[in-house]
Amino acid sequence: MDRITKFEELYDEDVKTDTHTEEPGKDRDVHTGQRRRRSAGRLSRNRSRNHRGHVLPALLVIICFSAALGIIGFKLIVGLREKDNNRINAVEITAEQERLEGIRQSFSEGESTLSILRKYYPEDLVLYYDNRYSFYPVDKSLKKHSFDPEKVRKNTDGTWGYVDGDLKVEKGIDVSAHQGDIDWEKVASSNISFAMIRAMYRGYETGRLVEDKTFRTNIENAAANGIKTGVYIFTQAITKKEVDEEISMLSGLLGAYDISYPVVVDVEDVAGKNERMEQLTREERTEIVKYYCERISEAGYEPMIYFNIHGALELVELSELEKYDKWFAAYDSDFYYPYEYKMWQYKDTGKVDGITGNVDFNLYFPEKQ
Repeated sequence: MDRITKFEELYDEDVKTDTHTEEPGKDRDVHTGQRRRRSAGRLSRNRSRNHRGHVLPALLVIICFSAALGIIGFKLIVGLREKDNNRINAVEITAEQERLEGIRQSFSEGESTLSILRKYYPEDLVLYYDNRYSFYPVDKSLKKHSFDPEKVRKNTDGTWGYVDGDLKVEKGIDVSAHQGDIDWEKVASSNISFAMIRAMYRGYETGRLVEDKTFRTNIENAAANGIKTGVYIFTQAITKKEVDEEISMLSGLLGAYDISYPVVVDVEDVAGKNERMEQLTREERTEIVKYYCERISEAGYEPMIYFNIHGALELVELSELEKYDKWFAAYDSDFYYPYEYKMWQYKDTGKVDGITGNVDFNLYFPEKQ
């Protein structure tokens, strides 16, 4: 079909369409205007379709370009993270190598396993007891002391001092029947200002209460030579009833004497022995010690608790005993144990004129550290 014939068919269709819609009496120019408007509409729609045909490919190009940029950006981020991770891993490997080298060097210099573990685990308290190492996280809720190793003074006579401005620190000893007969006049001349004297103990197997056979002699002669005194009890009480028995006996012993230092309950265990208190849980032992301190206060004396690091970490719950003063035993001057105490037993091999053999040395801090 040629173009002229095609045009004529289109024209005839328009005429037929116009004839159906023509009203009588209308001028033919009206029909001519309608045909022109329809023709213009078809041209406009054709242009619109052609415009969309150009726009869609452009949108596809933009979308593909954006996706490509996103993929490139993602790969860059992943690459940077991998580089950071590799850098972190390299730093960690280097730190671990340095740590291992430091441990090797410490061993080669003769440091003990315990001191090395304590050095490399600063967030824990490391305990060696009964052929095993134990790790206890430092409890940040407990009160801490402020002792400084740099302020310890080690004297030529074997005693230690602590120098901290106007802080008054008193030197003392603790004694029992194990020291035998003591010449307290000579002890007083050795710059000893106080003595902690064992008053009594309970048998760790039999449970029998026993007065220390040298208690009365020691407390009377110490006081006669101007040495202030306190007392301690080695307890093996496993019930509150037994605590009451010990307090009753203790009150009878102390009634005649002026006690200016604390009355101490000793909660250390007997290493390698089948002691009575081994049957207690940590919570039960804590309750016994707390009740003991309450009864000492009721009797009119200042209570105090004696232990070493094993006792503090494994025998009692320190958080339950915060209100009571502590007497802590540690035979070095690094103050590794961080929690608060008021009396420090720093040596068990001291030598003092007037005492045959070894005696324990102590420092007492009237103001808590």
